[in-house]
Amino acid sequence: MQARMNMKVAGIPIFCLLLLAGCGSVDPGETTLSRFRSVPSPVTFARTIHPALITSCATSGCHAQAGSLRLHPTEVTVPSDSGMSDPYELPQPLKDDYFSVMAFCDLDLVLSSPLLIWADGSQEAHPGGRALENDARDEIIEWLEGS
Repeated sequence: MQARMNMKVAGIPIFCLLLLAGCGSVDPGETTLSRFRSVPSPVTFARTIHPALITSCATSGCHAQAGSLRLHPTEVTVPSDSGMSDPYELPQPLKDDYFSVMAFCDLDLVLSSPLLIWADGSQEAHPGGRALENDARDEIIEWLEGS
């Protein structure tokens, strides 16, 4: 009787595992990979976003000097047909600026990103007031949402 009971108890976990595996609802690979997402395009950053931020934000007395967000004006260009998808491939100083800008972005709640809130003047904490024109703001939103 005891041996029969042990078999039933031992058989329950195996049955459950077989049931889960059979229904296809457990995919540890998919669960693991779902934590990763694509990043906003480094090419779009280099060709569109960076120049807009340099024009709007990297002015004398603002983000052209050392601080929490320092932007570096540059003549470095990235071809629009570049297949680059990894921001680590960006040439300097674009790579540093990409990561500095991303520190002020929220990919889950794009419109709540500090970059957008501060630069459009809707946050009083930004001493520069409104820094982004609507076109530049829209380009940044599209860039962030495209990831």
